[in-house]
Amino acid sequence: MGFYRGQKSELEAYLLLESLVALWVFSVVTALLLGAITESRKREAAILHREQALQKGHMALQAGLGRLDTVQVERGEHVWTLREGEEILVQVHVLSP
Repeated sequence: MGFYRGQKSELEAYLLLESLVALWVFSVVTALLLGAITESRKREAAILHREQALQKGHMALQAGLGRLDTVQVERGEHVWTLREGEEILVQVHVLSP
């Protein structure tokens, strides 16, 4: 059983359309995955930066310094504040200094 000319070209057109749809689905899924990976890396970089700032603050507290690199330690009577620039990283309420 063979194909007539019209049937063969219709089948080829259908296969081409099906291939294009599959390629489109694959590209959409790939773009979504790459977007999610990029966002995850940005969050991870922000977490790492914050962790490093907290470690610097901890070292500054241990050494009795008021500033270490970009991190500033403010020791009030009842509140200790750890800042990086204008951002407050940690604020601790001290019961007894």
